[in-house]
Formats: sequence, C-alpha cells, structure tokens
Amino acid sequence: MQEQPAVRDRARDVLRNVDVAVSGATLLYARSLIEFYTKGSPEAQPRTGRLRQPIDIVIEDFGTGIGDGTYWVLVRIKTSIDVHLLHLTAWRDVDYRSDPKNALARPAAARLNWNREHPEIVGRINDALAEAATLATDWTVPLEALHKAATERLNDQDFAWPANLTGKSAVFSFLDRSGL
Repeated sequence: MQEQPAVRDRARDVLRNVDVAVSGATLLYARSLIEFYTKGSPEAQPRTGRLRQPIDIVIEDFGTGIGDGTYWVLVRIKTSIDVHLLHLTAWRDVDYRSDPKNALARPAAARLNWNREHPEIVGRINDALAEAATLATDWTVPLEALHKAATERLNDQDFAWPANLTGKSAVFSFLDRSGL
C-alpha cells in the first residue's frame, strides 16, 4: 500500500516524525506476534531458546504450531527488531554491519532495512498463521477464518472485519459453532 502524501503531511503536522512512531508500533506488534508463534513449552525449549511464562498465550495452546523453516525466519526478524528497538549502536552503524567479519560473527543480529521490510514482516507473520491453520486439528476452521480476514485486510484497507471475529462474545459464539 502506497502512502498518500497529503495524509502523511497532515499526520506530520499533528505529530512530528509520526512515521517513526508508526514504524515503532508496527515493530512492537510484530515482535509480540512473532513471540506468539515462537515461544514454546518446556519441551520445545531446546528449539526455541525462550521459555513461555505461565500467562503467555502461544500457538501451541491451539494444538498447532509452525515448521522449522518458518520458525527460523521469524526468529531472524525478531532478532533484527530487538536490535533496532534497543538501539544497539554498533549494529545500527551501516559500515559495521557491512563488514563481513562482523556479519559472520552474529548473522542473526543483522538489522533489516525497515524502509522496505515492513511488508515482508507482515507477510511472514500472515504466512505463519496460514501454516498454523494447516497444521491445526480442532482449530483449523477458526484459524483459516482469521487468516482469510487478515489477508483481505492486507489487500484492502476498507475491508470490513468479519463480525464473528470482532468482540469477545462474537468470537466465543463463533468458536462454539465451530465445536470448540
């Protein structure tokens, strides 16, 4: 989706550097969604390296998960988000990141180019949802419905979010009808 200059200019009149705030918010939401897909149970600890807390809701709670390829793509993106949001200065320096000896030392920490990577991040997270839906058993129907709605919304900003996926009572009714 291409940004409209007039909208951008109006937003900047209200809040200087609004694009930085929007980018930061996008990265924080993406980081949380990536943790939803990649944080694991104690049994998955060797793979994930991150142990879920008792209050965490993760994809495993829905009887599904993602494959190793998707997992490692999301971990790479999350690591880059962490580097960016924590302002780890050496990795923010283009010359430092470009030096092959530094890239080889910590390839997972290479910072992505956020001016062009936001769409990739959104796409990868949406792909993880599609993969989880195909691997699910009981949750296939609701996860496929969520994926379809998310894809429609990505392609059409005026897409009306489905009523059965809006609000707690509507979602619970939808889940009841799905046998969950």
